[in-house]
Amino acid sequence: MSTMESLSQEQALERIKAGLGLAGCMLTNMDLRAQDLAGLSLAQSLWQNVDVTDANFAGCDLSSATLTQCCLAGAKMAGARFHETSFLECDLSYAELTMVSMSWAAFANCSLHHAMLKETTLTDVVLTESTITEADLSGALIANSMISKVKFNKSCLAGAQCTSAMISDCDFSGAACHETQLVSCSFENCCLDDAALENAVVQDSMFSASSFNGASLKDTRLNESQFNQCTLSAALSMSSDCRGLDFSNSNLSGMDLGGWQFEGANLHGVNFQGACLKNAHLEGVDASEANLRNVDATGADFSGACLVNIDMQCTTLKGANLSGTQLAGANLLDCLLDEAIFNTATLGDAKLDVAALAKLNLQGINLQGRDMSGMDLRGADFSEGNLAGTNFANANLEGVRFSDADLSGANLRGANLSHSYFNGTTLENVDFRDALFHGATIEYATFANCLMAGANLTKARCLGCDFEGVDLGSAFLRDITLKECDLEGMALPGVDLSGCDLADANFARGDLAGARFDRANIHQVDFTGATLTRASFAEARGTSVDFTKSNLAEADLSAAKLKDPCFEQATLVRCRCVKTVLSGGNFSQADCRGASFYQANLQYADFSHAILESTSFLQSDMQGAKFHKIIEKNTSWQGTSRVHAEYTDTDLAEAESWHTPIQAKA
Repeated sequence: MSTMESLSQEQALERIKAGLGLAGCMLTNMDLRAQDLAGLSLAQSLWQNVDVTDANFAGCDLSSATLTQCCLAGAKMAGARFHETSFLECDLSYAELTMVSMSWAAFANCSLHHAMLKETTLTDVVLTESTITEADLSGALIANSMISKVKFNKSCLAGAQCTSAMISDCDFSGAACHETQLVSCSFENCCLDDAALENAVVQDSMFSASSFNGASLKDTRLNESQFNQCTLSAALSMSSDCRGLDFSNSNLSGMDLGGWQFEGANLHGVNFQGACLKNAHLEGVDASEANLRNVDATGADFSGACLVNIDMQCTTLKGANLSGTQLAGANLLDCLLDEAIFNTATLGDAKLDVAALAKLNLQGINLQGRDMSGMDLRGADFSEGNLAGTNFANANLEGVRFSDADLSGANLRGANLSHSYFNGTTLENVDFRDALFHGATIEYATFANCLMAGANLTKARCLGCDFEGVDLGSAFLRDITLKECDLEGMALPGVDLSGCDLADANFARGDLAGARFDRANIHQVDFTGATLTRASFAEARGTSVDFTKSNLAEADLSAAKLKDPCFEQATLVRCRCVKTVLSGGNFSQADCRGASFYQANLQYADFSHAILESTSFLQSDMQGAKFHKIIEKNTSWQGTSRVHAEYTDTDLAEAESWHTPIQAKA
């Protein structure tokens, strides 16, 4: 092991003068003020209480160096390299660090007052309990760094880019941050009072318990950002003027925004849940898909606003002005609408009579045989209702609850059932052709003999459902969940169930030739006797999957993780199992002719009586595997690990071949 060389001041000066560098050296209690160390290697050096005021470090390599209680005031460090460099209790005030590259560096209890950090790159840097006041960080790039308890008062960060940084307990008061870009950053308990953020871009960032008193956010873009427990009222001038600002997809929940001016602002997807918008000015805003649940919007002016797909459930709109608004798809359930104005509003699917209907108690209602076709019943609750034979063709039933309802024989052809909820619902003989189930939840329902041609079940969540007698062959099943569902005997050749959650489902004896189960969750799925020729299970995952007697000829199980699967008597002819985890698998009596198990995990697998002709186990891990009475010919074992493997048990083989003797006739 090399030992760090401890230098005296004279030795250090000699090495500097000779241009030899100080790599791996220890320097303690020295005066090296104004020394020229430009371009020298100082890597892995240790500096303790060294005064290098006004020294020239330009182009130096300070990788893995540690500087403790050193004075670097006025030091020239432009172009130096700081990789895994540590500064502890150092004074770098007025230091020049222009265009410096810092990675995995650390600053603790340091002063960088008036330091020049223009266009400096700080990647994976840790800054704690330091002072960077009145410094110039314009154009700096800060990425993946952790900054805590640092004072940036009156510093210039104009044009700086900050990405994926965690910033806490920092003071940016009076800082010039115009045209700064903040992407995926978090600010916790920070002070941005009087900070200038004009024309800044704040993307996918979170501010919590932070203050913006007197801060200027003029022309600032706040996209997909959250402001939790923040003081914003004074940030946007004393008049709370937010006109034209972009708060799209931000979180303003619970805030007091009473009287604020949002005219012309982009509020698309904003979460205002629980906020106060009393007497707020929202004329002409785009608040489509925003969440205004449980909001007090008494006297607010929404005139001319776009409120498409807005959620206003349980909102107080007493005396509010919604004239000229676009409310197609809006959720007005349980709203207080006293004295509200809807003149020339486009209600579309959010008709006021629909909202009134939703307020009624429809549980247990009898609508047997009624014609409700084409109606907008969004959000209604038909739980325990008698809806047998009801005609809901082309109706808008988005978000409707059908728990324990009877829909037997009903017509829902072309109905919109997005995000609807079925639990214990009776669905025998229902016409669901061309119906939209996007995001619907269907639990423990029976689809016996239902018509599903053209039905779109994209992202539907089915749990414990019975699809007896149903043809899903032409239905859209993308990203569907079929947990604990019974699809026994289903004909779904070529179906794409990639990435789907199929845990505990039953596909026994089904026709799934050419089906795709890539990246699917097939935990404890039953494929007993199923036709799975040319099916793909690439990167599928699951435990105790049952492929007993199934036909997996030319199927692809590459990179799948299937612990303890059962392939007993299954056909795996020319099946691909490249880098597949099949540990504990039961392959007894399986036909594996021509199959490829390249680099597969087959630990403790049981191949008793399996046909392994022309089978390749190249570089596979078969520790503890069982090979009792296998049939092998041209089998490739190259690079295979068979530690503790078990081979033919002669006693067992004799017992298996024993037959009761034929008794001779007397």
